[in-house]
Amino acid sequence: MGVRGIFASVLLLLPVSLAHAEFIWQVELGGDVRWFDWREHEGDKQLLMERGPVAAAAGKILVQKEFFYTSLAATLGAGITHYDGHLQNPSGGLGPVYEAPAFEQVLDTEWQVGLREEGGNVHIGLVRRDWRRMISGSDTVSSAEERYRWLLMTVGGEVGVFRAGPWQAALAMDIGFPVNSWEKVYSDFYGNFELEPGAGVFFRLGLPLRQKGWLLQPYYQQQGMLASRAVMRRGADNNLYLLHQPESVRREVGLTFLWQIGQKKDEVVAQ
Repeated sequence: MGVRGIFASVLLLLPVSLAHAEFIWQVELGGDVRWFDWREHEGDKQLLMERGPVAAAAGKILVQKEFFYTSLAATLGAGITHYDGHLQNPSGGLGPVYEAPAFEQVLDTEWQVGLREEGGNVHIGLVRRDWRRMISGSDTVSSAEERYRWLLMTVGGEVGVFRAGPWQAALAMDIGFPVNSWEKVYSDFYGNFELEPGAGVFFRLGLPLRQKGWLLQPYYQQQGMLASRAVMRRGADNNLYLLHQPESVRREVGLTFLWQIGQKKDEVVAQ
């Protein structure tokens, strides 16, 4: 049975399994800081790189009944990174290396369903990653704005590894399989157009540390993206150009911190 088959089976069986007993509601709020690293390349040749800090607000809602749980988490943030690469200049060719600040806006939402107990969990889920990048131009280099969206089907888990005083540490891992990839480019020189970047596998490694309602999780996550098909656009100089999104990789090293602000148990009687 493939990942999609497992996902469908859990969704079908979960309502039957949760017909009786007690629900636990848990709400967590906090933040996330990460080092953002985006690189585009063609073969062994690196085309551009964007690196810098991104800060975000984070929140999570979890509902559990016996061993079954479902959760919805989101992070929304932004940051100013350093762009070091090439932009298409108004005259048509690739200009010299152009360095500029780049504004990054990220929104990650994740829905999980799975089995959970004190020692860890196993789960499947859906992750949607939205990313907006804006690079300032100059008198000779046009500005660039691009928006990306990925929808990933994920499978993963968490297992406790050790206790140290009040702290409990675990090892977490998720792998995401792309369902859909989308990109839109906004350009004064080429106009607005869409690309279909090739999908790449996503993975995330984390080390959750918990103590009395607090969660600290250092993590590393990475997502590759294959090159898109080329599209033909007419530039502001009235010439035709073939444009594509090069092969790319996005890497992030970060720290999530969440504070549990409430937990409630509700007795549910089946109708």
